[in-house]
Amino acid sequence: MTEAKAVDPSLANLAARWLSIAETARDGLVTIDQAGLITSFNGAAERIFGCTAAEVLGTNVSRLMPEPYQSEHDAYLEKYQRTGERRAIGRIRHVHAQRLDGEIRPIELSVSEGIVGGERFFTAIVRDVLDTDNRYRLVVDLAASVIVLLSPELLVMEFNREAERVFGRRRELVLERSFLNLVPVEEREATAEAFQAVLGGSELRGFEGLADNHGLVSPCLRWNASRVVHPGGAVGGIIAVAEDVTARRRAEDRLREEQAKLVQAEKLSSIGQLAAGVAHEVNNPLAGVKSLFSALRSGRVSEDRLPTYFDAIHDGLTRIEQTVRALLDYARPSSGAVLSLDVHDIVSACLRLCRPALNKKRLEVDLRPDPGLFLVAGDRHGLMQATMNVLLNAIYAAPEGSTITVEAEHLDGVVAVHFDDQGPGIPSDKLARVCDPFYTTKPEGEGTGLGLAVTQSIIARHQGQLQVGGHAGGPGARITFLLPVEEE
Repeated sequence: MTEAKAVDPSLANLAARWLSIAETARDGLVTIDQAGLITSFNGAAERIFGCTAAEVLGTNVSRLMPEPYQSEHDAYLEKYQRTGERRAIGRIRHVHAQRLDGEIRPIELSVSEGIVGGERFFTAIVRDVLDTDNRYRLVVDLAASVIVLLSPELLVMEFNREAERVFGRRRELVLERSFLNLVPVEEREATAEAFQAVLGGSELRGFEGLADNHGLVSPCLRWNASRVVHPGGAVGGIIAVAEDVTARRRAEDRLREEQAKLVQAEKLSSIGQLAAGVAHEVNNPLAGVKSLFSALRSGRVSEDRLPTYFDAIHDGLTRIEQTVRALLDYARPSSGAVLSLDVHDIVSACLRLCRPALNKKRLEVDLRPDPGLFLVAGDRHGLMQATMNVLLNAIYAAPEGSTITVEAEHLDGVVAVHFDDQGPGIPSDKLARVCDPFYTTKPEGEGTGLGLAVTQSIIARHQGQLQVGGHAGGPGARITFLLPVEEE
Protein backbone atom coordinates (compact mmCIF):
# COMPACT_ATOMS: atom_id res chain seq x y z
CA MET A 1 0.00 0.00 0.00
CA THR A 2 2.92 2.40 0.70
CA GLU A 3 4.14 1.89 -2.84
CA ALA A 4 0.63 2.33 -4.19
CA LYS A 5 0.27 5.73 -2.44
CA ALA A 6 3.48 6.95 -4.05
CA VAL A 7 2.24 6.02 -7.48
CA ASP A 8 -1.53 6.64 -7.37
CA PRO A 9 -3.71 7.44 -4.31
CA SER A 10 -6.75 5.89 -6.04
CA LEU A 11 -5.00 2.53 -6.11
CA ALA A 12 -4.35 2.80 -2.39
CA ASN A 13 -8.06 3.52 -1.80
CA LEU A 14 -9.03 0.53 -3.95
CA ALA A 15 -6.63 -1.74 -2.08
CA ALA A 16 -7.97 -0.50 1.26
CA ARG A 17 -11.53 -1.26 0.17
CA TRP A 18 -10.63 -4.80 -0.87
CA LEU A 19 -8.78 -5.38 2.40
CA SER A 20 -11.83 -4.15 4.30
CA ILE A 21 -14.09 -6.49 2.34
CA ALA A 22 -11.74 -9.43 2.97
CA GLU A 23 -11.59 -8.72 6.70
CA THR A 24 -15.34 -8.44 7.11
CA ALA A 25 -16.19 -11.45 4.93
CA ARG A 26 -17.92 -14.29 6.75
CA ASP A 27 -15.96 -16.88 4.75
CA GLY A 28 -12.28 -17.46 5.25
CA LEU A 29 -9.99 -16.08 2.54
CA VAL A 30 -6.52 -17.53 2.26
CA THR A 31 -4.01 -16.83 -0.51
CA ILE A 32 -0.80 -18.73 -1.18
CA ASP A 33 2.05 -18.26 -3.63
CA GLN A 34 3.17 -20.83 -6.15
CA ALA A 35 5.39 -22.44 -3.54
CA GLY A 36 2.40 -23.04 -1.27
CA LEU A 37 3.32 -20.37 1.31
CA ILE A 38 0.52 -18.36 2.89
CA THR A 39 0.54 -14.71 1.80
CA SER A 40 -2.79 -13.50 3.25
CA PHE A 41 -5.16 -14.74 5.93
CA ASN A 42 -8.34 -12.86 6.83
CA GLY A 43 -10.22 -12.63 10.12
CA ALA A 44 -12.74 -15.35 9.22
CA ALA A 45 -9.85 -17.70 8.41
CA GLU A 46 -8.38 -16.93 11.84
CA ARG A 47 -11.63 -18.00 13.50
CA ILE A 48 -11.99 -21.12 11.37
CA PHE A 49 -8.42 -22.33 11.89
CA GLY A 50 -8.05 -21.11 15.47
CA CYS A 51 -4.93 -19.02 14.93
CA THR A 52 -3.80 -15.50 14.02
CA ALA A 53 -2.53 -14.39 10.65
CA ALA A 54 0.87 -13.69 12.22
CA GLU A 55 1.18 -17.37 13.20
CA VAL A 56 0.73 -18.71 9.68
CA LEU A 57 1.87 -16.00 7.21
CA GLY A 58 4.90 -17.24 5.30
CA THR A 59 4.35 -20.89 6.35
CA ASN A 60 3.24 -23.78 4.15
CA VAL A 61 -0.55 -24.02 3.79
CA SER A 62 -0.34 -27.80 4.18
CA ARG A 63 -0.10 -27.35 7.94
CA LEU A 64 -3.83 -26.53 7.87
CA MET A 65 -4.67 -29.90 6.30
CA PRO A 66 -5.09 -33.33 7.94
CA GLU A 67 -3.25 -36.37 6.64
CA PRO A 68 -2.91 -37.69 4.01
CA TYR A 69 -3.49 -34.31 2.27
CA GLN A 70 -0.81 -32.60 4.35
CA SER A 71 1.93 -34.85 3.00
CA GLU A 72 0.60 -34.87 -0.55
CA HIS A 73 -0.12 -31.16 -1.09
CA ASP A 74 3.34 -29.96 -2.18
CA ALA A 75 3.59 -32.75 -4.75
CA TYR A 76 0.15 -31.93 -6.08
CA LEU A 77 1.00 -28.23 -6.40
CA GLU A 78 4.23 -29.02 -8.25
CA LYS A 79 2.48 -31.45 -10.59
CA TYR A 80 -0.24 -28.92 -11.37
CA GLN A 81 2.25 -26.20 -12.30
CA ARG A 82 4.13 -28.69 -14.44
CA THR A 83 1.19 -30.38 -16.20
CA GLY A 84 -1.83 -28.12 -15.69
CA GLU A 85 -3.83 -31.11 -14.39
CA ARG A 86 -6.51 -29.80 -12.02
CA ARG A 87 -7.98 -31.60 -9.03
CA ALA A 88 -9.28 -28.87 -6.73
CA ILE A 89 -9.13 -25.63 -8.70
CA GLY A 90 -12.46 -24.37 -9.96
CA ARG A 91 -14.54 -26.83 -7.92
CA ILE A 92 -16.52 -26.65 -4.69
CA ARG A 93 -15.30 -29.46 -2.49
CA HIS A 94 -16.28 -30.77 0.92
CA VAL A 95 -13.12 -31.64 2.79
CA HIS A 96 -11.67 -31.33 6.29
CA ALA A 97 -9.40 -28.68 7.72
CA GLN A 98 -7.03 -29.09 10.64
CA ARG A 99 -6.86 -26.28 13.16
CA LEU A 100 -3.56 -25.48 14.82
CA ASP A 101 -4.81 -27.13 18.01
CA GLY A 102 -5.25 -30.38 16.06
CA GLU A 103 -9.07 -30.34 15.85
CA ILE A 104 -10.40 -31.58 12.53
CA ARG A 105 -13.58 -30.00 11.19
CA PRO A 106 -15.51 -30.10 7.90
CA ILE A 107 -15.25 -27.18 5.48
CA GLU A 108 -16.51 -26.22 2.06
CA LEU A 109 -13.52 -25.25 -0.09
CA SER A 110 -13.32 -23.33 -3.37
CA VAL A 111 -9.91 -22.61 -4.95
CA SER A 112 -9.19 -20.16 -7.78
CA GLU A 113 -5.98 -19.15 -9.56
CA GLY A 114 -4.57 -15.76 -10.57
CA ILE A 115 -1.41 -14.22 -12.04
CA VAL A 116 -0.13 -10.75 -11.17
CA GLY A 117 3.15 -9.41 -12.50
CA GLY A 118 4.00 -12.85 -13.87
CA GLU A 119 3.64 -14.44 -10.43
CA ARG A 120 1.03 -17.16 -9.93
CA PHE A 121 -1.04 -17.20 -6.75
CA PHE A 122 -4.01 -19.19 -5.46
CA THR A 123 -7.00 -18.02 -3.42
CA ALA A 124 -9.02 -20.36 -1.24
CA ILE A 125 -12.51 -19.46 -0.03
CA VAL A 126 -13.19 -21.50 3.09
CA ARG A 127 -16.67 -21.91 4.56
CA ASP A 128 -16.99 -23.45 8.01
CA VAL A 129 -19.74 -26.08 7.73
CA LEU A 130 -20.19 -26.07 11.51
CA ASP A 131 -20.40 -22.27 11.81
CA THR A 132 -17.67 -20.41 13.60
CA ASP A 133 -19.43 -19.99 16.93
CA ASN A 134 -19.89 -23.79 17.33
CA ARG A 135 -23.67 -23.48 17.79
CA TYR A 136 -24.17 -26.14 15.16
CA ARG A 137 -21.89 -28.60 16.96
CA LEU A 138 -23.55 -27.90 20.28
CA VAL A 139 -27.01 -28.66 18.90
CA VAL A 140 -25.86 -31.71 16.96
CA ASP A 141 -23.90 -33.20 19.84
CA LEU A 142 -26.75 -32.72 22.31
CA ALA A 143 -29.16 -34.53 19.98
CA ALA A 144 -30.38 -37.93 21.18
CA SER A 145 -30.36 -39.20 17.59
CA VAL A 146 -27.46 -40.34 15.43
CA ILE A 147 -26.62 -37.52 12.99
CA VAL A 148 -24.24 -38.15 10.10
CA LEU A 149 -23.30 -35.86 7.23
CA LEU A 150 -22.08 -37.68 4.12
CA SER A 151 -20.37 -36.48 0.96
CA PRO A 152 -21.69 -37.50 -2.48
CA GLU A 153 -19.07 -40.30 -2.34
CA LEU A 154 -20.61 -41.48 0.98
CA LEU A 155 -17.59 -40.33 2.96
CA VAL A 156 -18.29 -39.29 6.55
CA MET A 157 -18.11 -35.49 6.84
CA GLU A 158 -19.74 -35.10 10.26
CA PHE A 159 -20.40 -37.53 13.10
CA ASN A 160 -22.10 -36.49 16.34
CA ARG A 161 -21.63 -37.84 19.88
CA GLU A 162 -24.59 -40.19 19.70
CA ALA A 163 -23.08 -41.67 16.53
CA GLU A 164 -19.81 -42.16 18.43
CA ARG A 165 -21.69 -44.03 21.15
CA VAL A 166 -23.74 -46.23 18.84
CA PHE A 167 -20.92 -47.12 16.46
CA GLY A 168 -18.26 -47.33 19.17
CA ARG A 169 -15.86 -45.09 17.24
CA ARG A 170 -14.43 -41.64 17.83
CA ARG A 171 -15.34 -38.94 15.37
CA GLU A 172 -11.80 -38.23 14.19
CA LEU A 173 -11.30 -41.89 13.27
CA VAL A 174 -14.21 -42.01 10.81
CA LEU A 175 -14.03 -38.57 9.15
CA GLU A 176 -13.17 -38.69 5.44
CA ARG A 177 -13.69 -42.46 5.45
CA SER A 178 -16.44 -44.48 3.79
CA PHE A 179 -19.69 -44.68 5.71
CA LEU A 180 -20.07 -48.26 4.46
CA ASN A 181 -17.20 -49.26 6.75
CA LEU A 182 -19.64 -48.68 9.62
CA VAL A 183 -22.13 -51.21 8.24
CA PRO A 184 -21.87 -55.02 8.53
CA VAL A 185 -20.52 -56.57 5.32
CA GLU A 186 -23.73 -58.44 4.59
CA GLU A 187 -25.77 -55.20 4.65
CA ARG A 188 -23.44 -52.90 2.70
CA GLU A 189 -24.97 -53.47 -0.72
CA ALA A 190 -28.52 -52.69 0.44
CA THR A 191 -27.31 -49.65 2.42
CA ALA A 192 -25.33 -48.30 -0.54
CA GLU A 193 -28.39 -48.66 -2.81
CA ALA A 194 -30.61 -46.85 -0.30
CA PHE A 195 -28.24 -43.89 0.10
CA GLN A 196 -27.45 -43.65 -3.62
CA ALA A 197 -31.20 -43.31 -4.19
CA VAL A 198 -31.18 -40.35 -1.79
CA LEU A 199 -28.47 -38.68 -3.89
CA GLY A 200 -30.76 -39.21 -6.88
CA GLY A 201 -33.56 -37.27 -5.18
CA SER A 202 -35.48 -39.93 -3.24
CA GLU A 203 -36.39 -39.48 0.41
CA LEU A 204 -35.25 -42.23 2.76
CA ARG A 205 -37.78 -42.95 5.49
CA GLY A 206 -37.68 -45.77 8.03
CA PHE A 207 -34.78 -47.71 6.50
CA GLU A 208 -33.59 -50.19 9.13
CA GLY A 209 -30.11 -51.66 9.27
CA LEU A 210 -27.44 -52.78 11.68
CA ALA A 211 -24.41 -50.80 12.81
CA ASP A 212 -20.99 -52.46 12.94
CA ASN A 213 -19.90 -51.93 16.52
CA HIS A 214 -16.53 -53.71 16.36
CA GLY A 215 -18.11 -57.16 16.37
CA LEU A 216 -20.07 -56.55 19.57
CA VAL A 217 -23.87 -56.81 19.69
CA SER A 218 -24.86 -54.87 16.58
CA PRO A 219 -27.25 -51.97 17.27
CA CYS A 220 -30.24 -51.66 14.95
CA LEU A 221 -30.78 -48.18 13.47
CA ARG A 222 -33.81 -46.69 11.74
CA TRP A 223 -32.62 -44.10 9.19
CA ASN A 224 -34.25 -41.04 7.66
CA ALA A 225 -32.15 -39.17 5.12
CA SER A 226 -32.34 -36.32 2.59
CA ARG A 227 -29.81 -34.92 0.17
CA VAL A 228 -28.16 -31.54 0.65
CA VAL A 229 -28.53 -29.25 -2.36
CA HIS A 230 -26.51 -26.02 -2.71
CA PRO A 231 -28.12 -22.80 -3.98
CA GLY A 232 -26.62 -23.42 -7.42
CA GLY A 233 -28.29 -26.81 -7.65
CA ALA A 234 -25.23 -28.97 -7.01
CA VAL A 235 -25.75 -31.96 -4.71
CA GLY A 236 -23.51 -31.49 -1.69
CA GLY A 237 -24.17 -34.80 0.05
CA ILE A 238 -26.61 -36.39 2.50
CA ILE A 239 -27.80 -35.49 5.96
CA ALA A 240 -28.84 -38.73 7.69
CA VAL A 241 -30.54 -39.05 11.06
CA ALA A 242 -31.06 -42.38 12.80
CA GLU A 243 -32.89 -43.63 15.86
CA ASP A 244 -31.45 -46.51 17.84
CA VAL A 245 -34.27 -49.06 17.77
CA THR A 246 -32.26 -51.94 19.21
CA ALA A 247 -34.44 -52.16 22.33
CA ARG A 248 -37.61 -52.16 20.24
CA ARG A 249 -36.21 -54.84 17.90
CA ARG A 250 -35.24 -57.03 20.86
CA ALA A 251 -38.70 -56.57 22.36
CA GLU A 252 -40.26 -57.61 19.05
CA ASP A 253 -37.99 -60.66 18.89
CA ARG A 254 -39.00 -61.63 22.44
CA LEU A 255 -42.68 -61.13 21.52
CA ARG A 256 -42.28 -63.40 18.49
CA GLU A 257 -40.63 -66.02 20.70
CA GLU A 258 -43.47 -65.83 23.21
CA GLN A 259 -46.03 -66.05 20.40
CA ALA A 260 -44.27 -69.13 19.03
CA LYS A 261 -44.39 -70.72 22.48
CA LEU A 262 -48.09 -69.89 22.74
CA VAL A 263 -48.77 -71.42 19.32
CA GLN A 264 -46.90 -74.58 20.33
CA ALA A 265 -48.75 -74.73 23.66
CA GLU A 266 -52.10 -74.54 21.87
CA LYS A 267 -50.95 -77.28 19.50
CA LEU A 268 -50.01 -79.54 22.41
CA SER A 269 -53.39 -78.81 23.99
CA SER A 270 -55.07 -80.06 20.80
CA ILE A 271 -52.89 -83.17 20.84
CA GLY A 272 -54.11 -83.81 24.37
CA GLN A 273 -57.68 -83.76 23.11
CA LEU A 274 -56.76 -86.15 20.30
CA ALA A 275 -54.48 -88.48 22.27
CA ALA A 276 -57.04 -91.16 23.12
CA GLY A 277 -58.41 -91.24 19.59
CA VAL A 278 -54.94 -91.34 18.02
CA ALA A 279 -54.00 -94.24 20.30
CA HIS A 280 -57.15 -96.02 19.13
CA GLU A 281 -56.21 -95.35 15.49
CA VAL A 282 -52.84 -96.99 16.09
CA ASN A 283 -53.87 -99.80 18.42
CA ASN A 284 -56.66 -101.21 16.26
CA PRO A 285 -54.58 -101.88 13.14
CA LEU A 286 -51.64 -102.86 15.34
CA ALA A 287 -53.76 -105.54 17.01
CA GLY A 288 -54.85 -106.80 13.60
CA VAL A 289 -51.27 -106.96 12.35
CA LYS A 290 -50.15 -108.87 15.44
CA SER A 291 -53.00 -111.35 15.03
CA LEU A 292 -52.18 -111.93 11.35
CA PHE A 293 -48.49 -112.28 12.11
CA SER A 294 -49.22 -114.87 14.83
CA ALA A 295 -51.30 -116.89 12.39
CA LEU A 296 -48.53 -116.81 9.79
CA ARG A 297 -45.91 -117.86 12.32
CA SER A 298 -48.04 -120.80 13.44
CA GLY A 299 -47.91 -122.27 9.93
CA ARG A 300 -51.67 -122.88 9.83
CA VAL A 301 -52.29 -120.48 6.92
CA SER A 302 -52.56 -122.24 3.58
CA GLU A 303 -50.30 -121.04 0.80
CA ASP A 304 -53.15 -119.78 -1.37
CA ARG A 305 -54.26 -117.42 1.45
CA LEU A 306 -50.78 -115.94 2.08
CA PRO A 307 -51.23 -112.99 -0.36
CA THR A 308 -54.43 -112.01 1.46
CA TYR A 309 -52.66 -112.03 4.82
CA PHE A 310 -49.70 -110.07 3.49
CA ASP A 311 -51.99 -107.45 1.94
CA ALA A 312 -53.90 -107.09 5.22
CA ILE A 313 -50.65 -106.66 7.19
CA HIS A 314 -49.46 -104.06 4.65
CA ASP A 315 -52.75 -102.15 4.90
CA GLY A 316 -52.60 -102.14 8.70
CA LEU A 317 -49.01 -100.92 8.79
CA THR A 318 -49.82 -98.24 6.18
CA ARG A 319 -52.71 -97.02 8.35
CA ILE A 320 -50.42 -96.82 11.39
CA GLU A 321 -47.73 -95.04 9.34
CA GLN A 322 -50.19 -92.44 8.03
CA THR A 323 -51.54 -91.73 11.51
CA VAL A 324 -48.09 -91.39 13.07
CA ARG A 325 -46.82 -89.25 10.18
CA ALA A 326 -49.84 -86.94 10.46
CA LEU A 327 -49.30 -86.67 14.22
CA LEU A 328 -45.59 -85.84 13.77
CA ASP A 329 -46.38 -83.30 11.04
CA TYR A 330 -48.84 -81.62 13.33
CA ALA A 331 -46.84 -81.81 16.56
CA ARG A 332 -43.46 -80.54 15.44
CA PRO A 333 -42.78 -76.77 15.67
CA SER A 334 -43.35 -74.79 12.53
CA SER A 335 -40.23 -74.63 10.36
CA GLY A 336 -41.37 -71.55 8.45
CA ALA A 337 -40.34 -73.16 5.15
CA VAL A 338 -42.61 -72.05 2.29
CA LEU A 339 -43.73 -74.94 0.09
CA SER A 340 -46.33 -75.57 -2.59
CA LEU A 341 -49.18 -77.22 -0.67
CA ASP A 342 -52.34 -79.01 -1.81
CA VAL A 343 -55.45 -78.06 0.18
CA HIS A 344 -56.80 -81.62 -0.19
CA ASP A 345 -53.57 -83.08 1.25
CA ILE A 346 -53.53 -80.71 4.26
CA VAL A 347 -57.19 -81.35 5.17
CA SER A 348 -56.85 -85.13 4.65
CA ALA A 349 -53.85 -85.32 7.00
CA CYS A 350 -55.82 -83.48 9.70
CA LEU A 351 -58.90 -85.66 9.19
CA ARG A 352 -56.80 -88.77 9.87
CA LEU A 353 -56.05 -87.38 13.32
CA CYS A 354 -59.66 -86.28 13.87
CA ARG A 355 -61.21 -89.55 12.71
CA PRO A 356 -61.78 -91.00 16.21
CA ALA A 357 -63.45 -87.77 17.39
CA LEU A 358 -65.61 -87.77 14.25
CA ASN A 359 -66.58 -91.41 14.78
CA LYS A 360 -67.47 -90.77 18.41
CA LYS A 361 -70.20 -88.30 17.34
CA ARG A 362 -71.05 -90.21 14.15
CA LEU A 363 -70.07 -87.19 12.06
CA GLU A 364 -69.47 -87.31 8.32
CA VAL A 365 -67.04 -85.07 6.47
CA ASP A 366 -67.83 -84.01 2.92
CA LEU A 367 -64.34 -83.21 1.56
CA ARG A 368 -64.99 -81.60 -1.80
CA PRO A 369 -61.63 -80.19 -2.98
CA ASP A 370 -60.11 -82.74 -5.37
CA PRO A 371 -56.37 -83.43 -5.19
CA GLY A 372 -54.17 -81.07 -7.20
CA LEU A 373 -56.81 -78.42 -7.95
CA PHE A 374 -56.18 -75.96 -5.11
CA LEU A 375 -52.53 -75.15 -4.44
CA VAL A 376 -51.29 -72.54 -1.99
CA ALA A 377 -47.83 -71.42 -0.89
CA GLY A 378 -47.19 -71.87 2.79
CA ASP A 379 -45.74 -73.58 5.82
CA ARG A 380 -47.17 -77.11 6.05
CA HIS A 381 -47.00 -77.35 9.83
CA GLY A 382 -48.59 -73.95 10.31
CA LEU A 383 -51.49 -74.61 7.92
CA MET A 384 -52.06 -78.04 9.47
CA GLN A 385 -52.41 -76.38 12.87
CA ALA A 386 -54.84 -73.76 11.52
CA THR A 387 -56.91 -76.48 9.84
CA MET A 388 -56.89 -78.70 12.94
CA ASN A 389 -58.05 -75.81 15.14
CA VAL A 390 -61.03 -75.17 12.87
CA LEU A 391 -61.93 -78.86 12.51
CA LEU A 392 -61.85 -79.42 16.29
CA ASN A 393 -64.16 -76.41 16.79
CA ALA A 394 -66.51 -77.78 14.11
CA ILE A 395 -66.53 -81.25 15.72
CA TYR A 396 -67.30 -79.70 19.12
CA ALA A 397 -70.19 -77.60 17.74
CA ALA A 398 -71.71 -80.11 15.27
CA PRO A 399 -74.79 -82.14 16.37
CA GLU A 400 -74.40 -85.92 16.43
CA GLY A 401 -74.94 -87.54 13.06
CA SER A 402 -74.51 -84.27 11.11
CA THR A 403 -72.06 -83.43 8.32
CA ILE A 404 -69.06 -81.11 8.25
CA THR A 405 -68.38 -79.76 4.76
CA VAL A 406 -64.99 -78.64 3.47
CA GLU A 407 -64.93 -76.99 0.07
CA ALA A 408 -62.63 -74.66 -1.85
CA GLU A 409 -62.89 -72.18 -4.70
CA HIS A 410 -60.70 -69.78 -6.63
CA LEU A 411 -61.55 -66.11 -6.02
CA ASP A 412 -59.53 -63.42 -7.81
CA GLY A 413 -56.01 -64.69 -7.11
CA VAL A 414 -56.78 -66.40 -3.80
CA VAL A 415 -57.94 -69.83 -2.72
CA ALA A 416 -60.97 -69.69 -0.41
CA VAL A 417 -61.22 -72.77 1.83
CA HIS A 418 -64.59 -73.01 3.60
CA PHE A 419 -65.31 -75.12 6.71
CA ASP A 420 -69.07 -75.44 7.39
CA ASP A 421 -70.73 -77.16 10.34
CA GLN A 422 -74.39 -77.57 11.25
CA GLY A 423 -74.09 -76.45 14.85
CA PRO A 424 -75.78 -73.49 16.55
CA GLY A 425 -73.49 -70.98 14.83
CA ILE A 426 -71.88 -67.90 16.36
CA PRO A 427 -74.17 -65.18 17.77
CA SER A 428 -73.77 -61.91 15.87
CA ASP A 429 -72.91 -60.01 19.05
CA LYS A 430 -69.93 -62.33 19.65
CA LEU A 431 -68.50 -62.42 16.11
CA ALA A 432 -66.20 -59.45 16.77
CA ARG A 433 -64.57 -61.20 19.74
CA VAL A 434 -64.23 -64.84 18.71
CA CYS A 435 -60.64 -64.32 17.51
CA ASP A 436 -59.55 -62.50 20.68
CA PRO A 437 -56.95 -64.43 22.70
CA PHE A 438 -58.44 -66.35 25.64
CA TYR A 439 -62.02 -65.61 24.59
CA THR A 440 -64.12 -68.79 24.47
CA THR A 441 -67.79 -69.77 24.53
CA LYS A 442 -66.98 -73.27 25.79
CA PRO A 443 -67.53 -74.25 29.43
CA GLU A 444 -64.60 -73.74 31.79
CA GLY A 445 -61.93 -76.39 31.34
CA GLU A 446 -63.00 -77.33 27.79
CA GLY A 447 -61.08 -74.74 25.85
CA THR A 448 -58.11 -72.37 26.06
CA GLY A 449 -59.67 -69.57 24.01
CA LEU A 450 -56.56 -69.52 21.80
CA GLY A 451 -57.65 -71.68 18.86
CA LEU A 452 -59.04 -69.01 16.53
CA ALA A 453 -56.55 -66.38 17.74
CA VAL A 454 -53.66 -68.68 16.79
CA THR A 455 -55.41 -69.59 13.52
CA GLN A 456 -55.83 -65.93 12.61
CA SER A 457 -52.13 -65.30 13.33
CA ILE A 458 -51.07 -68.23 11.14
CA ILE A 459 -53.27 -67.18 8.21
CA ALA A 460 -52.06 -63.56 8.50
CA ARG A 461 -48.47 -64.82 8.41
CA HIS A 462 -49.34 -66.40 5.06
CA GLN A 463 -50.54 -63.00 3.74
CA GLY A 464 -54.09 -64.30 3.96
CA GLN A 465 -57.30 -63.53 5.84
CA LEU A 466 -59.52 -65.44 8.26
CA GLN A 467 -63.25 -64.89 7.94
CA VAL A 468 -65.74 -66.05 10.59
CA GLY A 469 -69.54 -66.06 10.17
CA GLY A 470 -72.53 -68.07 9.08
CA HIS A 471 -73.24 -69.75 5.75
CA ALA A 472 -76.15 -69.52 3.36
CA GLY A 473 -76.81 -73.28 3.36
CA GLY A 474 -78.47 -73.29 6.75
CA PRO A 475 -77.63 -73.09 10.47
CA GLY A 476 -74.10 -73.37 11.76
CA ALA A 477 -70.81 -71.56 11.37
CA ARG A 478 -68.57 -70.97 8.37
CA ILE A 479 -64.85 -70.43 8.82
CA THR A 480 -62.96 -69.39 5.69
CA PHE A 481 -59.25 -69.24 4.92
CA LEU A 482 -58.35 -66.80 2.13
CA LEU A 483 -54.85 -67.76 0.98
CA PRO A 484 -52.80 -66.49 -2.00
CA VAL A 485 -52.87 -69.01 -4.83
CA GLU A 486 -49.56 -70.71 -5.60
CA GLU A 487 -48.25 -69.45 -8.94
CA GLU A 488 -47.02 -72.15 -11.27
